[in-house]
Amino acid sequence: MKITLNNHASVTIETDDISIITDPWFTGDAFNNGWKLIYENPEPEEFFLKKINYIWISHEHPDHFQPGFFIRNRNFIEENKIKILFQKTKDKRVVNFFNKIKLNIQEIDNNKKTQISEKTSITIFNAELYDSSLFVSSGNHSALNLNDCSFSDSELIKIKKKCNKIDTLLTQFSYAAWKGGKNNIKWRTNASYQKLDEIKKQFKLLNCQTVIPIASFIYFSHKDNFYMNDSINTVEKVCKFLSLNNLSYKILSPNTTYEVGIDDYDNSIPKIFWKNEYDNINRKKINNYSNCYTLEDLDLVFLSYKKKIFKENNIYLMKLISVFKIFNIFQPIIFYITDLKKYIKFSFFNNKLAEVNLVNTNYVKIHSSSLFFILNNNFGFDTLTVNGLFESDYNNFKKLVFNFGLGSYNAAGMYISIKFIFNFKLVLLIYEKIKKLKLKF
Repeated sequence: MKITLNNHASVTIETDDISIITDPWFTGDAFNNGWKLIYENPEPEEFFLKKINYIWISHEHPDHFQPGFFIRNRNFIEENKIKILFQKTKDKRVVNFFNKIKLNIQEIDNNKKTQISEKTSITIFNAELYDSSLFVSSGNHSALNLNDCSFSDSELIKIKKKCNKIDTLLTQFSYAAWKGGKNNIKWRTNASYQKLDEIKKQFKLLNCQTVIPIASFIYFSHKDNFYMNDSINTVEKVCKFLSLNNLSYKILSPNTTYEVGIDDYDNSIPKIFWKNEYDNINRKKINNYSNCYTLEDLDLVFLSYKKKIFKENNIYLMKLISVFKIFNIFQPIIFYITDLKKYIKFSFFNNKLAEVNLVNTNYVKIHSSSLFFILNNNFGFDTLTVNGLFESDYNNFKKLVFNFGLGSYNAAGMYISIKFIFNFKLVLLIYEKIKKLKLKF
């Protein structure tokens, strides 16, 4: 088994009889211009698809699944009979996308060994609402790609039991989302060390032989989130941590290959490559907002967003839930629109975004284009929490979660209904996320 890094979360895993490429992203921006690759591949995209049998997509985030990549390379993928692998989901959005452009997609059951060739099997492990990891086994060798999945200790133990033997672990090595705003550097610093501790925990619980850090080769690339690069884990920092904890590791740079089970791999050249890239982050391109929207523009997209939400969710139950203000669910939010220099009030139960005069500081700061993006896309709030293009305190962030998070849950096939109230597993998941967040503010 051979593992080659392409970029970020994209690797090529070759076995004796097949070749799988994961999460292709090689150039351009992600998360509404909030992320860029630290290094962009100069090769044409088809270069990475040569001799490939399968493309595995972990989840729908744009640093893992970029529809444009598949549209641009549709003919090559079809002509070379490359099959797409994806987890089974309730919403079928990814599956429907590939069916629409007439590419062959195979849905894979969670936690079930699937033989994809004579000598190679895979197992997909779903994580939280929409993420997934990939275990590849062939002959005497195996690799588990966790990318940016978050698993509890008990879940990792179950994965280890299912996989039995794990030679190589591939996993994210730095934080990848908003961490409390510009003045909360302590949270970002703690988050970077927590990510390293998580690698250590994964390594021990999974009892793997070596780890390959991946899925963090990005920088926060917008003028309003560039500060978030101040505490990210560099490859150099990761190597020091792994060495101090006596954890075997392999550092790959783009187009370098590690043969699983071979101990004489040389980390030195990839380390130098990445050190140069990280040392030059401050010279890399910084994005700015490309659009500015009026209150009328925001009102129109708000009405459309609200109509879609009420079509998929029980409005009367939403109103009933909002009565219990202590939970901050479906409570009004005051936004300060930075480019318009205006305060507006958002509520699902109002007919428009009302302009208000604010006399205190209890609001969320956001650019009109970011608010427009949230209202125009089911995944918009996911994007906002990742790119961090806003400023908020804890109470207002809870309000954001308990309003706009609904679009993300709907996209995952979950809705506000009588049935939802009794979905204790989902309610507990939301509660635990908010509880952890409160500890960090």
